[in-house]
Amino acid sequence: MRKLKLAVVLPIIQVLVAIVLLLRAERTPVPAGLDYYYHPRAWLICKGLNAPAMLLLIPFGGTWYFVPPIPIVGRALFLISVAIVWYFVGRLLDRRRAPIRAREHRIPTTLLLQFLLLVAGGILFDGGLNELKAPITTGAGAVLTFVWAVSLIFFSSTSLLRALRGRHQPQTS
Repeated sequence: MRKLKLAVVLPIIQVLVAIVLLLRAERTPVPAGLDYYYHPRAWLICKGLNAPAMLLLIPFGGTWYFVPPIPIVGRALFLISVAIVWYFVGRLLDRRRAPIRAREHRIPTTLLLQFLLLVAGGILFDGGLNELKAPITTGAGAVLTFVWAVSLIFFSSTSLLRALRGRHQPQTS
């Protein structure tokens, strides 16, 4: 029997969820009389659920609350970055479910990747804190951002410590 590949299923599901949330956010009426930019709850939840994708949009002109301002392309870039993030999450989960086989790990590559993930976790943590202080927050988006931040910080720091201690050696079957 063929196993379900999370590296394929998770991106598809998350892109569909993001599309639904974006459409719902687009149809949400803006309350009158606000003195700040309004972000619908659906958008804040979508952003929190896909927080690392927001970081991937920064080189294209995106910010913590906005996708790149290019019509249609900005949303497409957001959905592509959602698919990329969830592909790597699915791939990681698929590897954990797969039988252990011999793999060569390069320590410098592992250190660089884990350090970048640690920095991304720190940026997401700061973004979540700022979101809690903002008048536009609903809490749900900030909580999801904190979950991403804590996960990235925890898993990358444990991998970094393992690599620095020298325990990060190729696994054999």
